[in-house]
Parts: sequence; C-alpha cells; structure tokens
Amino acid sequence: MQNKASKPLLVLVTELICGVSLTSSDEIELRVLKYLLTATCRPHIADLFALRETHLLQAVRVVYNVFLCTTCAPNRITARATLEQMIASVFARMEFFEKHNPGVSTPMSPDVPFTNDKEKEQQFKSPNHRDAFLVFRSLCKLSMKAIPDQADLGYTYTGGMTDNSKMTPSKPADIAALNKATKKQQMNSALAPNGQHLATAASPSLGSPALESKILALELLLSVLNNAGRALVEGDRFEFAIRHYLCVSLLKNCTSDVTKVVSLSLRLFVPIIRHFRDNLKSEIEVFITNIFFVIIQSPNSSPDHKSLVINLFEQICADPQTLAEIFLNYDCDLSAVDLFHRIVAALERAAKTSHNDPNLPTQSLFSHSSRLAMLKQTTAKVRLEKERRTS
Repeated sequence: MQNKASKPLLVLVTELICGVSLTSSDEIELRVLKYLLTATCRPHIADLFALRETHLLQAVRVVYNVFLCTTCAPNRITARATLEQMIASVFARMEFFEKHNPGVSTPMSPDVPFTNDKEKEQQFKSPNHRDAFLVFRSLCKLSMKAIPDQADLGYTYTGGMTDNSKMTPSKPADIAALNKATKKQQMNSALAPNGQHLATAASPSLGSPALESKILALELLLSVLNNAGRALVEGDRFEFAIRHYLCVSLLKNCTSDVTKVVSLSLRLFVPIIRHFRDNLKSEIEVFITNIFFVIIQSPNSSPDHKSLVINLFEQICADPQTLAEIFLNYDCDLSAVDLFHRIVAALERAAKTSHNDPNLPTQSLFSHSSRLAMLKQTTAKVRLEKERRTS
C-alpha cells in the first residue's frame, strides 16, 4: 500500500486505465485512447509528471493492441494516429533536452570501455533518451517478430513491448551472423522453383494480426528515422539499437515473401545509409552485396521485388552526398570492396535486361543513362588506381 501511495497520480491512473478490458465497447476504447494520448504527449515536462520506461511502453502497447484488435474502423484510425503522436512526442522530448542541454554527456567516461552490451544499453544522458531508446527498441522487436509461416533466419524473439523483454540471438548479432544468414537465404533462393518465393506455406493474409503488427512497426520506425534529429543520429545508444536490432529485423524482412514488408524494409534502409553510414560501414556492405544484389540478379525474385531494389538504388544515387561518401568509404579504400562500382554495374545490367521485363522501371533507369556512364568511368579509374597500388 505504501508503494502505491508513493507513485505519482499519473502513473496510478495509467495503470488503472491500461488494466481496463477493451472488449466491452467502442466508447471505452476511444476514451482510453484519448487519455493515453493526453498522458503521453506532454512536451518538456518534469520527470514527476511523465510516464517513464515500463509505464510508457505499457501505454504504447495498449494503443498498439487497440489498432490490431478493434472492430471499430474509426477507433482503428484513431489508434494509428495516437501511436504516431505518442512516439513523435517521445522523440521530441529527447531532442528538446539535447538542444537545451548541449553540455550534458552520457554518464560514463568515453575512455572507459563498455564491459558488455547490457551495460551499454543502460547508460543514457537523460530519462528522455532512455524512453526514446526503449520505444525504438520495442518497435524493432515487433518488426522482427516472425509471421507464423515465415522461416526464421537464426534469431528467436521472446517478449513483447515491455521494458524487460529481450531479443535473444541464437547466433551473435554481428557481421559474421549476418553473412551466415544471408548465405542461407541465397541457398534457399537457389533451391526455390523458378518464380516462387521462399515461404513454404501460403503467404499470410494482409488481414493477419501478426502481419499487420509487423507492417505497423516498420511504418512507425520509418517515420522515426525520416524525422531523425541530432540526438538520434549522433546517439551511440541508437547506433547500438540499429546495429543489434534494426539490422536483424531488416535482414529478415528484406527477404520476406510479402511485398509490403519488403518495400518498407528497403525504404528504411535509405535513412539508415544517409544518417548512419559512417558507423555501419560493414553492415551496409553486407546488405547491399548479399541481399540487394541477390534479389535483382536472381531469376527466382519477383519483378515487384526487383523493382523495389532498383528504386532503392535510384534513391541512393539521387543523393550526391551519400553517393560521394560511398565512393570514398569503399572504392577508395584498398581494404574494402568496390561497392560504388558494383551499384553502378548492377543498375547498368538491370537497364539492359529490363527490355525483356515490362514490369521493371526502365524509364527511370534510362533517364539516368548519362549519369551511369559518368559514374562507370569514374569507378573504372579508381579500380585501376587501386590495382596499381596493390600490385
């Protein structure tokens, strides 16, 4: 009783609200959504009047479940909008703190190395940073949660959107694991009958709650990364989350047989390569060479999936800054692969073979033919220089 009395009123009311059964009426659902939106979207508030950590995730989870389970179409739309506002508010508070407290650093000396991954997760500049990290990590876990008829690529997900839930990799979440999983995916692709995908059962229905949950999580992650501020882009905790959670999710979802999932996963890769390319150099190389190139070159890939990958490369090539840094970080590095050259070569091959496939975006490829020619000449010169230096 004393423990309850010591809790802020906002927390007590939220616990009560989140414990209400939402199956009784649409009106109760709507009132719960309104309360949780009001309780969560409170910008720049003191810690005493904020929902933190477990209670914040509990509120997000309730709204998430309303979206997935409600039979009322207006409530479903409201729940979706509520989720977007709640998550945007969490990250806005973190960015506000970062902007108005520029001298605050993570409570650990940069000279002291992290002893383990758990210790790295627990160090944050402020409660706002921790809340944003927990929400981001939970969305990553929801996005990687397996659909019943999808094969697992070596990772087991346990837990839901709670502070204590954990993603337990059955293999280390590192480059070696990514390479091994992508090789397994390539072998499955080679064994698949021509024109068929990797799922052994029928594709899940778009009305499946598991699939809708995955798609919603990917859409929310895309919104977060597309609107990423300085605290997210420069935060080492978010770099950690992207490397150990989001990259694992994208590895699974980029090879899904559901076109919507593949599309969202590829769209997520664009802000990743733009904002985190300096720190995720090896991961980016693995994705491009072992997944994206395989999709556009494999005869077993559907035209829709090939088109999505080509559009991804088009977006990458449309950003001169990204293109220049790929060129400098890979093709000009004697120890790295010629990634820039390979992207240009892949687009060139796609442009040549698209004559026989009306479903591929030939018009956009040929509109960039002069740019491709210049890029090809540049990469050829760099390759010759690298060969001269290594000989």
